[in-house]
Amino acid sequence: MKPSHLGLLLLLVGNFFLASNFVVGDFASSLMPPWQLAFSRFSIAALVLIPFSWHLFRAHARQLYELRWPLFFQAFFGVTLSAGFAFEALDSITAITGGFIFAMAPMVTMIMAHFFLRDHLSPIQVCGILVSIVGVMGIVSQGNPANLLKLAFPVGVWWMVANVFSYAIFMILVKKYYTNLPSLLVINTILMIGAILLVVPATLEYLLENHAGNTLKLDLTILYAGVVTGALAYGLIIRGTHLSGARLSGLFIYSLPVFSTLQAAVVLGRKLYSYDYISIVIICIGMVLCLLPMLGKQQDQEHEAA
Repeated sequence: MKPSHLGLLLLLVGNFFLASNFVVGDFASSLMPPWQLAFSRFSIAALVLIPFSWHLFRAHARQLYELRWPLFFQAFFGVTLSAGFAFEALDSITAITGGFIFAMAPMVTMIMAHFFLRDHLSPIQVCGILVSIVGVMGIVSQGNPANLLKLAFPVGVWWMVANVFSYAIFMILVKKYYTNLPSLLVINTILMIGAILLVVPATLEYLLENHAGNTLKLDLTILYAGVVTGALAYGLIIRGTHLSGARLSGLFIYSLPVFSTLQAAVVLGRKLYSYDYISIVIICIGMVLCLLPMLGKQQDQEHEAA
């Protein structure tokens, strides 16, 4: 399928909004505990999408029931754990650091798919993964290699690494249990299950007297997280994927750290240091190396279709 200009635009805007989730987590870290923020975000996102997908639930109820366990584990890893881990991370690291650690998610997914799904990894992709790891290590070590030897990382780094692996498992499950059900239906189902599973950790957080105050700033942050970084972002990405194809859509995840960095610098006034710039260049080189074989396949498919 030849990608449309509208589809590419929707993917770009959707991923821009999705990247602002890192900024929300960074900004809201002092306003609301992480698991309650994750629950609020996905509860609102699921509720906003229900009116658009209710007819699909009724039409595909049987197929959803047959896929209940794959969808359950996709929600558990892709929503519940991933969101909770991300907001836990952003309690002690910046949106910039978090965004570029998360840039490893597609590469970790490639490695896991190679072993569990027998997806071939080309030599150039292996090189790209290694180069990107060097770049990420430059950011998390704050430009000081001695920190790597001491493992002197903020605890948020480990939470974000856990988020990367959780998201990678989610992507493997999505690929393994691919379904022809409408994308909007699948996404909304996963969001609903994920939000329900978040009730337990969010409630425990609240009962331990670690709960947020009631302020207008917090209410607006939660609303933005649910409607914009949740429902609107996923809706645009779903529509963009439909118009441009799943392969091209998957490439746009590489734009998340770039968008999150720009938004953190503009909205939160986060400062970039020299080691950040150097590491960002290294990561981008690694990303390009990982993307080259995939772009080659995309062009071959277009030539065959022509």
